[in-house]
Amino acid sequence: MDRWRALFNTPGRRRQAAFHQALTECSESVQHATGATVAVVQRGSSGNYLDVAFLFGAFVAWVGLLMILFAPHPVHPYLVPVDVILLFVVGSWLCGRTRLRGWLTPWRRQRRQVKTAAHAAFFEEGVYHAPNDCGVLVYWSRLERRVEVVAGTGVLAAVPLKEYHALLHALRRAALH
Repeated sequence: MDRWRALFNTPGRRRQAAFHQALTECSESVQHATGATVAVVQRGSSGNYLDVAFLFGAFVAWVGLLMILFAPHPVHPYLVPVDVILLFVVGSWLCGRTRLRGWLTPWRRQRRQVKTAAHAAFFEEGVYHAPNDCGVLVYWSRLERRVEVVAGTGVLAAVPLKEYHALLHALRRAALH
């Protein structure tokens, strides 16, 4: 039993639990202060980043081709294309299934992807139908480690700007730590 407790008590899980706690507190304070409808959406990633995975696979295949060409032992010519294709597939799969695609993607693109996905989720979840246009969507993307908050115009009119930005800063800080 102690092994399972040790496994589930990792720093990453504690960070995630702390973020969930901060998210709950912020959403409850927004609901009590404005009477807004708060929806929380959590996604694994905001985009597929398939191009990043393919570029990484092409790079791995290119390095593998260079190693094959300059290897001291001979390689049969029929095996070269098979090896290069296999290296491309393995490199693309590895990049697509791990956090490597997040590390290789520029932060500006990640920020744009999260913002676009959050605004799309605002309409997909029907938050824009909230009474008096008092809907708030908190969008958390785990791969990009970013939080985006989309609020209706009723919330922006009801909450002072300074408090709204303080809540946004608290949520984004909690997502990073």
